[in-house]
Amino acid sequence: IHHNYNLSINPDCRMGVLEENPIHLDMVEAAKIGKVDFTFNIITNQDGEMYRAFCGDLENTFMEAVKFVESIYGVKVEAKSDIGVVSPGGEPFDSDLYRAQESLDHALELLRMGV
Repeated sequence: IHHNYNLSINPDCRMGVLEENPIHLDMVEAAKIGKVDFTFNIITNQDGEMYRAFCGDLENTFMEAVKFVESIYGVKVEAKSDIGVVSPGGEPFDSDLYRAQESLDHALELLRMGV
């Protein structure tokens, strides 16, 4: 657990990025070591209600769920911005500091650095 947590300082560890993400790769490796052969992934709506479920083998099922989430929540950004105004979006996304900072992580991907 400590090894996995320490991977978070790697610049390739970003929300929404799976390819070459050391934390994601570490978790997949751990699941394989544990011989996970069936998964059940649930996508929820903004009210926390089940929107869609995916089940099957570990990696293909997960990637199918990821593609579905990207298709309904993904946004194409043509250019990064110098300034951003961010809000977690209200309850439950701002119920504590940890959850609220997730919106900052997403917003950072939209900003030019070193401006």
